[in-house]
Amino acid sequence: MSGTRISSSRFYTPCAIVCVLVVGFIFGIALLSRRQINEAKQFCESLVPVLEEERARNGSYPDSLQNSWWRGKRVPALIELNYLYVKLDHGHGFRLQFENPYALFDNVIAFRSERKGWYEYDANFNKAGWKPNPPVGDK
Repeated sequence: MSGTRISSSRFYTPCAIVCVLVVGFIFGIALLSRRQINEAKQFCESLVPVLEEERARNGSYPDSLQNSWWRGKRVPALIELNYLYVKLDHGHGFRLQFENPYALFDNVIAFRSERKGWYEYDANFNKAGWKPNPPVGDK
């Protein structure tokens, strides 16, 4: 019986290429998600002083965001303006939130005014159960 032997390099080379491509893809997605999350956080943080001004002027945080507060700025890809702002505790607090589509757990990233910082928590994907609060036109 004369059998043909498959060269080990013919087998291992394609496997190595596939592994490198998979690892590169995963690494690329991780870099993209980190960049998008940082952009979304910076956008939210730019709204915090405006919200604090509104609270100082009116005694409570506004019911909704104003479109003019980000005029001239690019709204990051992860920000959905209809779900970005949540007024808490009868106007004594707020949350700026966005969904991280790359996360399996803790898929919501939020800035909470009382904590003056960021935290992550798990919520329904596709905003199931989220109450929309679209921004309004200029005052």
